[in-house]
Amino acid sequence: MTTNPGNVRAGVPAWDRLLNSGPARALSFSAAGLFCLVLIGFPQLVITDGRPPNHGILLLGLWGMAAGFVHGIGFIPRHRLVRLALGPLAAWLLIGLGAAAMAGP
Repeated sequence: MTTNPGNVRAGVPAWDRLLNSGPARALSFSAAGLFCLVLIGFPQLVITDGRPPNHGILLLGLWGMAAGFVHGIGFIPRHRLVRLALGPLAAWLLIGLGAAAMAGP
């Protein structure tokens, strides 16, 4: 009889356990929430010098925000491509890209 110490899931790599841990989920949810609050509270940040916003960068930031909320609540899609598109790495990268774009040139 084999035992499973702690909550180690059999066959799941350590990096996957780390990315789906509580602190990683809290980071995703917090970053997505903060990004959302900044966009709603300060929409002038996406408009620079009176020009319309870069919709491509804004779309990527919103995708990152959605991925952050999906990962933050603990949902894990079954399809591999969707899991990658809505996973923590995509969320963090795209929220960072959106935040950097809002910070200015």
